[in-house]
Amino acid sequence: MYLNVFAYIISGILISLAPFERKNTSQDSESLVEELSKGFIFLKNKIGVLFLGITTILSDVAIWGALSVLTITLSKEIFLKGSWGYGFMDGMYGIGALLSTMIIALMTKKFGYEKSLIACYFIAGLSCYISPYTLSIYFAGIAYFVMGLSNNSARIIIRTIFMEIIPNNIMGRVQTIFGVYTRIMMLLSVLVAGWITENYNAFIGMNFASMHYLIALLGIIFISNYSKFYKEIFSR
Repeated sequence: MYLNVFAYIISGILISLAPFERKNTSQDSESLVEELSKGFIFLKNKIGVLFLGITTILSDVAIWGALSVLTITLSKEIFLKGSWGYGFMDGMYGIGALLSTMIIALMTKKFGYEKSLIACYFIAGLSCYISPYTLSIYFAGIAYFVMGLSNNSARIIIRTIFMEIIPNNIMGRVQTIFGVYTRIMMLLSVLVAGWITENYNAFIGMNFASMHYLIALLGIIFISNYSKFYKEIFSR
């Protein structure tokens, strides 16, 4: 906990040193309802963007929601490694996520957004599914590494697509809507994962977490095969 406190303090200091400049604008401030309404209007006219968001965001929900409960359960009940095992698997995911930032440009350049997303969600879901069935915590760590590598690669691609499609003047409003949706789904994911783990077992819980990636994968496949959404998302 002291390490967490120290990390927050360092983050605060570094943010305070960033060269931000406030620019006063003459625009009238809008209420939250007015801002969100503009976001909803945009999404109403861009159903493909809405569909892409509500499906692929579940891959983030898997990490911040279900797996925040299930990873420690895996370590304690399946591999009998306690907090050390949790830290190891979570750390391996983080290393994979870090490396994804270095390879994602090469991946999208060679395969494009569509194929890269399909591959990433498939690999992430498969890694999540097999992790509790591996022979040891070390193999589970490798599965988490691959999951971090593929899932964060997909996350970067999705954020890039949003930046290319959504105009700058409406981006904040749309992201706020998706942010609210993400947090609601995270809460539901955590509660369901905890209930499944308590009433059944961690294996079924991990199957539930894998379903998050499956829905994201099916979302991309549907967009790829529905010409209206495909033109809206991938044809630029």
